[in-house]
Amino acid sequence: MIKVGILGAATPVAGEIIRILVHHPEVELRTLHAPSLAGHPATSAHHGLWGEETLLFTEKADFYHLDVAIICEPSDVAKAAIEACGRNPEMRLIDLTGRYGPFEFGLSEINRKPLVRGARRASVPAPLAAVALIALYPFAAALMLNNDIAVTTEGSLGTSRPADDASTIEKRLAAVQNSFSSRVIIDDRSAGTGRGMRLRISFPSTLTVADACRLYDGIYDDHNFTFLTPRPVELKEVEGTQKCLVNVSKPDAGSILLDVVADPTMRGGAGEAVHLLNLLFGLHERTGLDLKVSTF
Repeated sequence: MIKVGILGAATPVAGEIIRILVHHPEVELRTLHAPSLAGHPATSAHHGLWGEETLLFTEKADFYHLDVAIICEPSDVAKAAIEACGRNPEMRLIDLTGRYGPFEFGLSEINRKPLVRGARRASVPAPLAAVALIALYPFAAALMLNNDIAVTTEGSLGTSRPADDASTIEKRLAAVQNSFSSRVIIDDRSAGTGRGMRLRISFPSTLTVADACRLYDGIYDDHNFTFLTPRPVELKEVEGTQKCLVNVSKPDAGSILLDVVADPTMRGGAGEAVHLLNLLFGLHERTGLDLKVSTF
């Protein structure tokens, strides 16, 4: 069993990770580090855990008895975990804060090989950046992004900050397509509520819908969470799951429109952390993440 410690265990994202991991067949939750709630059960901060195994928040984190530490908030204890990882070649780290590094970029759809070939430290990108990069990566890999990209957001963005995410998207696209020097322009219309996020991404392209779909099939045919849909779908199709659903259309002959939906609590959040755990330990990426949509 993989012994897991969660640092910042009283945070909302930690609560979501705990809800997933209590049902993960290869995981043993050993440490829920939250000094202000030490001795209290996880149910005192996180709903939905009644009837699961008894889990208590702790004041201390013993890194020498952990296989992986998941960092959910910046702290001195997080820094200590990074130092412990440096001394213990068997320990892994997953960072959801973006404060530490250099860590491997933790988005399997565009960076899977390093994550499954010996990486020990991985950082989770913010939801908006993660979902936009999943949608745009096939075009960048084919060297087809040569103009500015417009992104309109709807629903909830989770922990994303649009200005920061635009910079992350541009940087990662340039790493894939060396010639990419355009801007990602985000029009944030998110409401900040609910669990679903929709991105409408448009850019100039004469590519047909059929040819664009073939790009996706060539990139994501052996991935387990990204799927094409024949039409735009409701947000509830993805809420509570790790799925990223993409619809490709052409508003006119000279442009492409991507309608992309995902749950930002999962993609770029708790689900991404568990996804990375699976990859770092050589498990199938769907392990513990075969989740049903929450509102049907």
